[in-house]
Amino acid sequence: MSTDERIVALEKHLHTLQATQVDLNSQLKEARLEQWQGRIDNLELQVHLAAADGSDRLTQMSEKLRSAWARTRVEVEDASSTASSAGETLRAGLQSAYTDVREALLETRSKITRS
Repeated sequence: MSTDERIVALEKHLHTLQATQVDLNSQLKEARLEQWQGRIDNLELQVHLAAADGSDRLTQMSEKLRSAWARTRVEVEDASSTASSAGETLRAGLQSAYTDVREALLETRSKITRS
């Protein structure tokens, strides 16, 4: 093989390698985009799960609050119960519910920010 033939062959091989490099760079960019999309999808899932957990806890606390309200209402309607006793029961129930809701929201926010 002559020098000119070797140069032509090497140039062809170089062009082939350059085309392969362009293709591999394109594949790498695509893989990185897919990797970031997967990370974003994972974060969204974690946010939804944390929100669902928070929603479940808030539903339970809402039921506890309704129950406390129902008990207080019965006490108010009961002639043998004093108004201060009913008011104290309501206040205690509301304070407890407020504390529980606040803790659930703080915990949910903490879960979301850790994700």
